[in-house]
Amino acid sequence: MSRTRRSAEELIQEHEAKIAKLRTQAAMKDAKDSPGVSTLVNAITNIDRELLKISKGFGSGPQSFENRIKSHTLWVTEIEAEQEYANDLASALKAQKDELRVAMEVLLRDITSDVVITPEEAEIMAEKAIDDANEDFHAESTDALYNEWQSAKETRKEFSVTKKLSKKQQLSVSLEEEI
Repeated sequence: MSRTRRSAEELIQEHEAKIAKLRTQAAMKDAKDSPGVSTLVNAITNIDRELLKISKGFGSGPQSFENRIKSHTLWVTEIEAEQEYANDLASALKAQKDELRVAMEVLLRDITSDVVITPEEAEIMAEKAIDDANEDFHAESTDALYNEWQSAKETRKEFSVTKKLSKKQQLSVSLEEEI
């Protein structure tokens, strides 16, 4: 790689800019002793501090506004998926419970009637009712919702890890995922 030499004019302009900056700094230093100027300098310094504080959110680090919004959006998505799964699971469990109550009522009716049922037969009938209810319980929709919830959780966790990486590391991770 070849380096381009700067001309004498470019060097002079650069040095003149440095000199002007140094003169401004010296004038500011001298002027700070003046009550009016020192008040303005302090006000400007305070504004600079505030600008520095808020500018951190506009960066690309883990605590940037963009990353925090994405992180919370993923968290909400995970919670919504968990809620949907819980609603479906609760419905399935209530249906299973109702089915077992009906089986219990039938068994109690048979036991209290004139029909002779041995304790072993009652146990077999109860186990069959439980097996039937369990077969009906494992709904594919519940399994699919559970998988969606777990997928949302993994996506959020992966983002939490990658947002702490440098841009170069994030790029290499995204390239590995594409392969």
